[in-house]
Amino acid sequence: MKFKQFFSQPRNLVLLLFCCTCLIINLAGIVVSHVKYAHGMIDAARIAYVDRQGISACFTIFLVYIAEWLLRFRLPALLEAGATLLAFAGNTVAGVYGVYALAAWDKILHTYAGLLFSAIGCSLALAFTKGKYTNGKRVLAAALFGLFFALAEGYLWEIFEFTVDSLDPTSNAQRWQGDILASYPDGTYLVGSRRGSAIVDTMLDMTVNLAGALLFLVPALVLFLKKPALADAFAVRSLPLPRFLQQKRPPEAADDTEDAEQPPQTREE
Repeated sequence: MKFKQFFSQPRNLVLLLFCCTCLIINLAGIVVSHVKYAHGMIDAARIAYVDRQGISACFTIFLVYIAEWLLRFRLPALLEAGATLLAFAGNTVAGVYGVYALAAWDKILHTYAGLLFSAIGCSLALAFTKGKYTNGKRVLAAALFGLFFALAEGYLWEIFEFTVDSLDPTSNAQRWQGDILASYPDGTYLVGSRRGSAIVDTMLDMTVNLAGALLFLVPALVLFLKKPALADAFAVRSLPLPRFLQQKRPPEAADDTEDAEQPPQTREE
């Protein structure tokens, strides 16, 4: 798609404006944090964390569009904006602006992630099954795929948090530090609950992830069954390959094709 064609579509302009707004807010947060650090208002560990989250946000805000370009598909505009919003809320709002300190914000993010990834999975499945099944079977299969897609995302994210906490003793991704009452020289800890706050945090994250998925899938299932046209509109669209990746036929092959298309000539006696 040429730049002129890109900017002629209102959808693209709105999404670009939204992404740029998120990026500006992210960069502003980084600048403010560095000013605070220069005046001794925050420590070196905090500014390093802000830099990591801010740099990650600069990439993840545009991640969905990079994935679409590489894999040659296009999500509905609402899901594209939703993916950008998740990256902005998870990196910029939570990390750069420090809202992640609130335990409720973490649960809001996991709930929203379940809703978003169930919608993306459903959209993918609707595209894969188009024209292959009756509408009832197709919508049911898409809903189940969306559910498992969201659950897989939540499961893999918890593995990521566990890995980060295991590799970095200062990391608190699974909020295990909040339950420690005392530490001993032999490396053991006295905790405030028999299960520990880390396992409770993990199970709550996976539970709200499931709740978020159902929050989308149940009404979507009913709506798509009643209005099949909406299911088609919600499906992912495939995109053609970029021009430089399209295979060009050699001249010989093109000549052979033209000769084959010409009807045989009969000789007059």
